[in-house]
Amino acid sequence: MRYLLLTLLVLCTSIANAQSKKKQKQYSLLIFSADSAFQLKNYPFARSKYVKASSTLSKEQYPKDRTLECDKLIISQNAEYKKIIPLADSCYVKENWIEAKKYYLQALGVKPFDQYASDQAKNCNFAIVAAEALESRYQETVKKADSCYRYGSWSCAKASYEAAVKMKPQESYPAQKIKECDTKMLKQVDQERYAIAITEGDQLYDAQNYKAAKLKYIDAVNINPNAVYPKERIAECDQRINEDQ
Repeated sequence: MRYLLLTLLVLCTSIANAQSKKKQKQYSLLIFSADSAFQLKNYPFARSKYVKASSTLSKEQYPKDRTLECDKLIISQNAEYKKIIPLADSCYVKENWIEAKKYYLQALGVKPFDQYASDQAKNCNFAIVAAEALESRYQETVKKADSCYRYGSWSCAKASYEAAVKMKPQESYPAQKIKECDTKMLKQVDQERYAIAITEGDQLYDAQNYKAAKLKYIDAVNINPNAVYPKERIAECDQRINEDQ
């Protein structure tokens, strides 16, 4: 009987020691996890681990002190975070991606594991890359338009300026250039009409059809009122017509 009781005592002691070692191991792992999170400023996660560690070994003071420290830091962290995020969101709404990204990164400096600030910083990156690509395409399109404009290819220039306007409607330069192209093209059409009227008038004049020639010269004057040549020809036609009568 005495041997049996001794055996049971040894067995209970062994089980208690095993449980104690298991709890100590769990505690150590929880503290390691909590301390790691604490160093990374992930105070909510660290706090949850300190609380578990404290419940695992309730006599340990360290996790209790750390829990209180986390509480203070979480309050301070949230207050600082709430100051930065509205600035970031304001810039984001205004599509000021660079400034918005700067503030979101500041927020991540305060709360490194915040999902919202992380996602928004990534969105800013995408927007910055897209804006840079758009700016590159815009500049190339305007460059092509300017080249066409310099060489007097008004339709080519206008098409490229219109493409630039679609890319960046807020830019005034391509819109102004489109108006200039329209003016140039209209002037070019007038020059062509004027040249045709003069050519036809000269042909009729040479054929001694002075009345018909006069009408063509009048058309030329209507197109270009400052032109001297068709006015002189009209006078000559009148003289020839009078001589024939």
